Amino acid sequence: MAEELIAELDRGQNFADLAKRESVDTSKQKGGDLGWITPEFAASRAGSKFVDAFTSLRAGEYSRKPVNTPYGWCVVGLEGTRNLP
Repeated sequence: MAEELIAELDRGQNFADLAKRESVDTSKQKGGDLGWITPEFAASRAGSKFVDAFTSLRAGEYSRKPVNTPYGWCVVGLEGTRNLP
């Protein structure tokens, strides 16, 4: 399923719309938006593979391969970054 969603993103589908339609976790209502998270927080919740995926992305990009997390297979998208004080 995640591969199919990546293919839809490749064809120009909106990440948030796909997440609202397909996600099975609580981020579904927010279009997959997890809010601002640090790599440390992400590692404690979703594991190192998730961190590797989102730290390798630039704003506006999404993972090209599904990421296996404790929550299941995910497509990781990055909207933006900011510096911590």
